[in-house]
Amino acid sequence: MSDAAKALQDWLDAGAAQYPSVSVSAAQLDDTLRRICPEPAAREGLARADVVLVAGCLHGDPGALGILEGLLNRLCASAGKGLDAAELTQRVRLLLLVGDGARPRLSTWAGRGALVKWLSAVIHRTALNLVRERKPIDSASTLDRRPASAPTPEAALMQEQDAAVFKAAFKEALAGLSERSRHLLRLYYLEGFTAEQVARIEGAHRVSVARWLGQAKRELRAATRLRLAQQLSSSRVDSLMRLSNARFSVSLEGASRSG
Repeated sequence: MSDAAKALQDWLDAGAAQYPSVSVSAAQLDDTLRRICPEPAAREGLARADVVLVAGCLHGDPGALGILEGLLNRLCASAGKGLDAAELTQRVRLLLLVGDGARPRLSTWAGRGALVKWLSAVIHRTALNLVRERKPIDSASTLDRRPASAPTPEAALMQEQDAAVFKAAFKEALAGLSERSRHLLRLYYLEGFTAEQVARIEGAHRVSVARWLGQAKRELRAATRLRLAQQLSSSRVDSLMRLSNARFSVSLEGASRSG
C-alpha cells in the first residue's frame, strides 16, 4: 500500500470509528479532500471524521445523509424559533446539498473545527434570511441598532485619495487576525447576527463573545493604523480611522470581499 493510500485509509478509519454507518470509498474521500484542502501538507489539523461524513453526504451515501438529516432536524428546531422548522430544514438541506446557483454549500466547508458549529452558523444565517423575507427590517430597529453614518468630507477623501491605501492596510491587518477573530467579526458585522446568536453558535456566554469581539476590533484597528502610519501623515491617518470606525461594517465587507 502506497503512503497516499495508507493516509486515506487512516482518514477512513477515523470516520468509521465515529460514524460507523457511513460508507465512503477512498476515491470519494480523496475527491472531497481536494475540494476542502488541495495541499496535503496542510491537512493535519482537519477534523477527519467530519470530513469523511461530508464526503459521504456529497457523494450521496445514505448513511451519511441520514446523519446529516438528524443534525439538521435538531439544530433547526432550536434555531428556528418563530419559524416553521420543517421549512427551515428543507431550505438548509437544499442549500447544503444542491446550492444556490453555484456549488453545494457543504462543499465550501473548510474542514477545520467541528462540523456542527459550521452547520449552526449556516442555519442561523438561513433563518435570518427567512425572517427578513417575511418582515422587512425597519431601518430604525436593525438587529443591534448599529448607527448609520452620514457622508462626510473624510468619506470623499477616502474615496478619491486614500481608498486604495486604506483598503490594503485594512486587508493586511484583517489577515493578521486569528481565524476565530475573523469568524466572529464576520458573523456579527457582516452576517448581522446578534451577540446572543453568535454566543449560541460558538457555545459560549454572551459576555465572552462581546469581549472577544471588542478585542478583535481593537486589534484590527491598531494594526490598520500602524500600516497607514507608514505611508500617510498622522492627520490623514486620524481622518481615515475616524471614518472607518463610523463605517466599520463597510470597511470589513470591502476587505472580506476582496479576498
